Amino acid sequence: MAGGTICAAIQAAPTAKLTAGTDANLDFRVVNLGRISWGNRSTPTNPNPDPQPAVVVGRWVPLSADAALPTKGSDQSVSVPLPIGLAPGKTVKATLGLTTPTAPGQNL
Repeated sequence: MAGGTICAAIQAAPTAKLTAGTDANLDFRVVNLGRISWGNRSTPTNPNPDPQPAVVVGRWVPLSADAALPTKGSDQSVSVPLPIGLAPGKTVKATLGLTTPTAPGQNL
């Protein structure tokens, strides 16, 4: 729902060709569709020694019941922080680094 206090859109290519068992980068854009800036920026009147950025989290999702998950690490999620203070209506480019499963999956 666009126009809420906190609202976003993720724009990415609809498909990607990846090789099994490799590291890959997934490029995308994030648009702040909300009414406020994201994150807590430190200001002279509101000092914040530990700003908290908005974060995009990605997780490999198998498309078939017998598909394998990546084996690198125990937590299969990856994340990328976004710039502190991303203003409403602004877009930022970001990249998630991921590892593909070692066994190839279905071509969909």
